[in-house]
Amino acid sequence: PGSGSGHFGLFGYDPTDEEFMVGRGALEAADLEPGLVNKSDIVARFNFCTLHPDGRVADRRAGRIANGEEFAKIINENVKVSGYDFNVIATKGYRGVLVIRDTEGKLSDEITDTDPQQEGLCLLKSAPRANAKNIEAANRTAHFVNEFNRQVTEVLHSQKLVNGLVIRGFSRFPTLPRFDEIYSTHSLAIASFPFYRGIAYLLGMDIAHGCLSFEDQIQALKNNYDKYDFFFLHYKDSDCRGEDRNFIGKVQALEYLDSKLDEILSLGFDTVVITGDHSTPSLLGAHSHHAVPLAINSKRNRGMDESKQFDERTFSKGYLGTVYGKDLMMMVLAAAGRLAKSEDFI
Repeated sequence: PGSGSGHFGLFGYDPTDEEFMVGRGALEAADLEPGLVNKSDIVARFNFCTLHPDGRVADRRAGRIANGEEFAKIINENVKVSGYDFNVIATKGYRGVLVIRDTEGKLSDEITDTDPQQEGLCLLKSAPRANAKNIEAANRTAHFVNEFNRQVTEVLHSQKLVNGLVIRGFSRFPTLPRFDEIYSTHSLAIASFPFYRGIAYLLGMDIAHGCLSFEDQIQALKNNYDKYDFFFLHYKDSDCRGEDRNFIGKVQALEYLDSKLDEILSLGFDTVVITGDHSTPSLLGAHSHHAVPLAINSKRNRGMDESKQFDERTFSKGYLGTVYGKDLMMMVLAAAGRLAKSEDFI
């Protein structure tokens, strides 16, 4: 699973349903400041990357640079593709969003990515997807992307660390069923990365802004505890260390989160869920198919499980068994005492 499909599943939106197959671009761009992206635009997520002289990708994350704004500025000022209007926006670290204006409806998001998804391979050429409904519009958009990427590598060729882009997830903004209306909640999303705030924004959750660190996120949780009845609190660092194949770093990231649990739980939540959107083993340095641990702590669940540790091996024998992410929200609502008997609706 990708992070988008993983999170959609956790919130009860079946990620195998075409309605909820939302491109990475829309998720990354959804929480940008008003005016930067319009509903008619096509958006894509990109990474600033490092390319070998022969064009192969050396580092998909450009050494995890802290900020890409200077490179976005270089691209916006120097790359020109006749007949197309676009904007490159640096979001967080090595991440960014490519916004392609489509005020006349002549373009299409049904095109393939340029990101080969691994080092050692050359950038891919964008092309219409096999099932594209409007081939002419898709060809026109793919032409722009390929010419855009060619010029980007030219204007950045003198840069050592950032000299290219890998682009993926071309999409438009969808209209999705609102989380709070489905589950009768009043929800707040607390995340430091734009992508996860974007997921929450598209689902209609309120967003806590200004959280640059996990300490900021915990403070936002405290400040808003009495204002909401559902919180999505996102922790990113362990995933980053897994992508970097940094096992010790991942252990340290998890130990840090563990050190903050008492502070979080002291607020007195009725029900607490701890899980992940996907597995990122440091051995692989990438997302994998493995099931992730899931803990639901509630007074209505006590005495049901004898697990004493939080890890995959222990939880594979746990009371909950193995469940699909899309079924989690019903289990959470049940643990919180928020479900009525089905007969009450007959």
